[in-house]
Amino acid sequence: MYSWKTSLHLDAPREKVWDTLIDFGAMKDWKPGTKSSTVETDGSIGQGTRVRLEQGGSPMVLTVEEWGPPRLLRLYLTRGKTNGSSRFCLTNAPNGGTQLDHSYELDPPIYLEPLMLFAGFGIRRELAALKRWVEKK
Repeated sequence: MYSWKTSLHLDAPREKVWDTLIDFGAMKDWKPGTKSSTVETDGSIGQGTRVRLEQGGSPMVLTVEEWGPPRLLRLYLTRGKTNGSSRFCLTNAPNGGTQLDHSYELDPPIYLEPLMLFAGFGIRRELAALKRWVEKK
């Protein structure tokens, strides 16, 4: 299991950051390399919601495991033989901003382990893209 933790400040209210994170159909607009994002489950967004991301190669499926609006979102992810989780914790920061604490864990098959060095760069790139997207909206 490989894990990464990142904290960053966003110049946007927590509700705006939350709304962006849970707008799964629009993930393709801000998440680098995502060609499409489709909610596969019916009904309202919440625990158990499944989302399919097309990013080239095999699709990634995200399933909402923890749902605590507007502060906690944990997604279980699968892509081929790799699985893991992505956890977002949002708190109000001074001046109307948001503190985002993110943890990411991956359990890849052994033949992909040499590539885990690059996974951390990808995570930071995605969070930077989220920050830019939320702050410009």
